Amino acid sequence: MYKNTKPQAAVWRVLPLIQGFPAVGYVDKAGANSGDICQVGVGVADDLSFGATLQLSLARKGSADPCDLAARVADMVVTNLRQKAGS
Repeated sequence: MYKNTKPQAAVWRVLPLIQGFPAVGYVDKAGANSGDICQVGVGVADDLSFGATLQLSLARKGSADPCDLAARVADMVVTNLRQKAGS
């Protein structure tokens, strides 16, 4: 993920682990000026990751960090994946 995505990102933040999995928040160059969008990538295996993208509503723009909120969404996804996997 780092190798392919980081060079194309205008914003790149290593996030705290999400349920033990490494995560990064990033904004590609096309969305860098909007300040209302963030993508979070979570590595769940050496060769597998998933992404969660969040765009703030007009009411939340400027008052919330989209990467923090996208990380919360990614955490919910990991919880669901663990429940479906039975672990």
